[in-house]
Amino acid sequence: MDPIISPHTPDRPADDPSVGSSRDADAVDPAQALPSFPAPPDRASTSTPEPETSLLPESEIVPLRPNLALAIIGTILFLPVGIFGLWQTILARRGLASGAGAVAIQRAGRGRTLSIVAVCVGALGWLMLVPLCILLGFGVAVNSGGLAGTRIVDVSPAEGARTVSIELQATSPEPARYTVLRPDGSEYSDTLTALEPIRLDIAVGDYAEIRVISDRSEGEVSCTVRDEDDELTTQHGSGFALCGVAGVE
Repeated sequence: MDPIISPHTPDRPADDPSVGSSRDADAVDPAQALPSFPAPPDRASTSTPEPETSLLPESEIVPLRPNLALAIIGTILFLPVGIFGLWQTILARRGLASGAGAVAIQRAGRGRTLSIVAVCVGALGWLMLVPLCILLGFGVAVNSGGLAGTRIVDVSPAEGARTVSIELQATSPEPARYTVLRPDGSEYSDTLTALEPIRLDIAVGDYAEIRVISDRSEGEVSCTVRDEDDELTTQHGSGFALCGVAGVE
């Protein structure tokens, strides 16, 4: 039986040099090879990515609750506005108890707003009022403590008389000045050394006074008012003293 010889592959010996040269001719030079790119994705196969599921739980909507304590504080600090906030808060609490949730929430919001306004305005007012009260109290304490002694006394003429005779006197161990205001409105001032009592006649509707001012801010001064029988008043002060007399019926 004869061997089958392919017409396309001639039978050549293995040591034939033409065999190796043909294989080398079929090899491709790497420098001349074309670059290869990945195939573009199929547009038809693209799909919209699904949104990621949130791991945090959704926040629950908490309805506004009426704040009775805030309403009471607002009423105490500023009554004209706070009382309306308190009333709305009470109505909101009643509405929640009866099941009227929507109306109760609206009233609770109005009550909270009015209460906040009352707290802010009231707090500002008290911050301004407290220092004023402290200053007024300090002034009263200063006057009552003798730092600036002042007093006006009323005198009445005796039955059948038209005037009252009074004496004004001022004393000071240190240099000072005194000023006398007469019933006719005129006044005079002089240095206080050894001042004799000044006698004046006071009728109904008249007014007279004597003021003593020390040359030192802390100098002790005093003034005295006497009538024909006894002493009406004596005022002592540090730096200033005033004694006045008014005629009344």
